Amino acid sequence: MTSPRSVSSAVTVSVSPQSAFTAFTDEMDLWWVRGPINFYDSARAVKMVCEPGVGGRILEVYGADRDDAL
Repeated sequence: MTSPRSVSSAVTVSVSPQSAFTAFTDEMDLWWVRGPINFYDSARAVKMVCEPGVGGRILEVYGADRDDAL
């Protein structure tokens, strides 16, 4: 049986926690690393977004393609 793995990272910034959280979530698509390892369907994904509010989801947004239009 394998043991669980985890990764963590930290950075110190000179802003309030609320400002840092807002920048982190509102600008997710600017820092989210592109590639198949970070997307469910990287071929169709056009951006990553956080839904606003408590319980908001992290969403992978797809562009319109021929199959979606049918």
